[in-house]
Amino acid sequence: MSHTRTARRIATLVGPVAIGAGALLVGAGPAAAQDAPPAPGILKIEIDDEDGTPELEVDYVNLQGERREFSVDLQTWQIEDEPED
Repeated sequence: MSHTRTARRIATLVGPVAIGAGALLVGAGPAAAQDAPPAPGILKIEIDDEDGTPELEVDYVNLQGERREFSVDLQTWQIEDEPED
C-alpha cells in the first residue's frame, strides 16, 4: 500500500473526529462539558516497536463517544481500527 493511500485512510479515520471536536467546543460551557459524553478527539499518539515491528498507535474518541484505537504497521502500511481495550 502506498504512503498516500495510507495517509488518506488515516485522514478518513481521524478527520471526522477533529471536525466533531471543533463543533463540540463552540458554545460548550462547563455545565455542558459535565453532562456530555467524551468529546471526539485524539487522546494519544505513540510509536511502538516492542515486537520488532514499528507501529504508529493512535487512541481517539469517535463522534459517538466511543474510545477506539487504530494502528499503522510502518513496514507494510496496513491499518487496523478497533475498539480500545
